[in-house]
Amino acid sequence: MVERMYKKGLVIGIIILFFGVGVQSTSANDVSEIKETTEEDSLPDLIVEDITYYDFESGWNFYYVDVHILNQGDAVAYGNVTLEFTAVRTLFWLFNIRIVYEYKDTLNLRDGLAPGETTWDSVSQGDFTLPIFGLFYKFNAGINLDKKIDESNYNNNEGYELVLCILTSWI
Repeated sequence: MVERMYKKGLVIGIIILFFGVGVQSTSANDVSEIKETTEEDSLPDLIVEDITYYDFESGWNFYYVDVHILNQGDAVAYGNVTLEFTAVRTLFWLFNIRIVYEYKDTLNLRDGLAPGETTWDSVSQGDFTLPIFGLFYKFNAGINLDKKIDESNYNNNEGYELVLCILTSWI
């Protein structure tokens, strides 16, 4: 009986190591890459830099989820930009089962987001709850998908993070 429990623990550990967890960005550009541009073709380039999540500290299983946005372009980004976020329950991060949380907001960059600067938005504000049993999630975030702000590259505006929940704890 005890040997069987060790085997189950080993299998779960191997699955977690195999899939790994971390933010995956579709950005093809390195943030530290320096490009030579002229003023005429200088444009901002907004990307999802990070997706973080943390406990609401209420004693319940409420969590905050924050999306961090970076301007890796050559110009300041001004105006209103749309941020979209979804939390999707998946089958081993391979197949989407259903969307469990959606959020859409407009960020006002009236003061501008300079090249290399980061801003963030709390997309759940403590109302995202965890199930009691373990599930695989994929957090998807997209910035400026409606292309309201001119950018040098629209192909890197989405990012995601793979999350595993075991007994209301996020790994």
